[in-house]
Amino acid sequence: MKKFSLLLLSLLLVLAMAACNSNDDNSSTDTASNNDDTKTEEKVEPIEPTEEDTCAFCGMEILEKDDEMGQFTAEAITEDDEYIFFCDSGCLLNAPRKSGETYKESWVRDYYTLDWLKSDDAIIVHSDIATPMKYGYSFFSSQEDADTFTSDHADLNPTVVTWKNVDEVANERYQKKMQMQEQQNNSDESTTENSGH
Repeated sequence: MKKFSLLLLSLLLVLAMAACNSNDDNSSTDTASNNDDTKTEEKVEPIEPTEEDTCAFCGMEILEKDDEMGQFTAEAITEDDEYIFFCDSGCLLNAPRKSGETYKESWVRDYYTLDWLKSDDAIIVHSDIATPMKYGYSFFSSQEDADTFTSDHADLNPTVVTWKNVDEVANERYQKKMQMQEQQNNSDESTTENSGH
């Protein structure tokens, strides 16, 4: 009888351990699938601006793609899923300096097709071409198109550049603007103080 009890107890222990291991396997599978769900990034797509949209940085009118300079419009989506537009690429880069906001994604228009392309995927050419805020950057989805633009517009001094180059120029202009505003504010305060005496 003792042997039978020991055998029965052993069998129960084996079954209990097997059941625990089975639950552990299921919970780790559930956790893994939950982790996969949180790792999946939501794909965001660009939208078209309307005639009511204005630049999120400078307040200038946003040009739609069929406008004469519509190919220089840029777009971003904020962390709060708000679509915002920019009249020129420099404004796209300066807006976060002013607001501290970050973007989930940003887009620029392909110079030739006017289709949106992810900013990070764009090939950038700087030239003396007129753009809304006089930054002079055009964007291309392929090196071939950038080369075509460069050869077709040799009189505009085209140069292939990087986003770092664009950002340096945008930041320099932003800093100058901030200095001018500060000087203007100081001048206004000085005038107010002097007229008060």
